[in-house]
Amino acid sequence: MLLTALSLMPFTRARAQNPTTVVNSNACAVVQNFNSNSGNFTAPSIYSDQYDYEFDYTGAGTNGMFISSAQATLTPYETSLISPIYSNSALDGTATIGFSYSAPAGTLYRIRVIRPNVVSGGADILAITSQGAPIIGGTPNWRQLPAGSGTICLQLNDADLHPGQNLRYEFTFYVTSGSARVTFDNFSLNSIAAAPLPVTFMGIVATQQDNGVSVRWDVSDETDVLQYRLERSTDGASFATVSTVPAQHKAVYGTVDLSAKAPVAYYRIKSVDIDGHFKYSTIIKLVNGNSYVNTIRVYPSPARNQVTVQHSQLGDHACISIVTVDGKLLKRVTPAAGASNTPVDISSLSPGMYVLRLDNGNGKTETATFVKQ
Repeated sequence: MLLTALSLMPFTRARAQNPTTVVNSNACAVVQNFNSNSGNFTAPSIYSDQYDYEFDYTGAGTNGMFISSAQATLTPYETSLISPIYSNSALDGTATIGFSYSAPAGTLYRIRVIRPNVVSGGADILAITSQGAPIIGGTPNWRQLPAGSGTICLQLNDADLHPGQNLRYEFTFYVTSGSARVTFDNFSLNSIAAAPLPVTFMGIVATQQDNGVSVRWDVSDETDVLQYRLERSTDGASFATVSTVPAQHKAVYGTVDLSAKAPVAYYRIKSVDIDGHFKYSTIIKLVNGNSYVNTIRVYPSPARNQVTVQHSQLGDHACISIVTVDGKLLKRVTPAAGASNTPVDISSLSPGMYVLRLDNGNGKTETATFVKQ
């Protein structure tokens, strides 16, 4: 019954446009050993099936790691977790990813390289080690872990991967049998210098269900937060609270909007601190149950002094805005009429992640993110 439910879950995010090839590598360097903290890894992944079991962090110490929470008597089951956002420093067209593990014999796994859109809530899967369901007609369709325990180091080759992209790395394990749980440790990339980018709201996912819209989000560095409020809008400007979720020092939260009826809806999360201060997440747009995905490009990223915005030809009333990830307006630029590329000076911005929003003047808004070095 669980596997049937998973196969019916809608998946509306854009998938990679190019095929991924996978080869073994020896270039992995540990960037998070979990001995000091959880590294803001989220379990289960909000981009995976919401019925996945989570991993529990064992706590700081010399043997800090993640251990799957599912009991062995539930086999087969899926369990997943996802990294925070890292800036890709690998060679163009590649990503090098690794981890240490222990698992029952026959355990299958899949890695997805995900580029989140922190404004729309959508996400692009840029590279993936295995397509489809874990089991097809009785034959494993994902990669299989060597029995017992060990270390995995892979190089993913895909034309959608580029240096400077802000990426998350999702790991899903499919346990077919056995009495042991899965452990996950020593997350590795190609560079020991890699560090997660400092964002509080890391991702938002909204899914149409029979009884309403299910909204899930994950956070990092939750400090002094009292509650989260799900807010809905029909025009993207005026929002009203539809649900309140108490903060519980978790990585993943979720709630359901039972009164959603409009064909177009916008959602955002408002975090309220114990002292009354608040912060907004980015906004996700749903049209007839499908999340909105952006088409503009901003390059290079990371950038030092200037970025170029690639977009469709614009009219006289278009506007480009640069805002912080929590919605503070920093800069406005008016593109030239008829232009399809617009340079934007970012030399005055402080280092960090920013959101670029393009309003074409005719009611359509598109967004993208970039990193200022």
